[in-house]
Amino acid sequence: FAVAKLRTPVLFRHMAEDTDVAVELVFMMALNNASEQIQILSGVLALFTDDEIGKRLHESQNASEIYQIIHTRMKQI
Repeated sequence: FAVAKLRTPVLFRHMAEDTDVAVELVFMMALNNASEQIQILSGVLALFTDDEIGKRLHESQNASEIYQIIHTRMKQI
């Protein structure tokens, strides 16, 4: 998967609530093995629900920092 950190947050509609959410991190997946989808989605969900990881990603300054944060966390899952 790939990650984009937007300079300017984009508004998305929250799927479970009728509110807008300002999004600055976009995760993109392109899989050639459908059986990996659940594992990857589970890992991404773990990233989204970890407040410390969210804070570190928000404060990250470059692609290398983002990669390290995500790679380290995904190895733990």
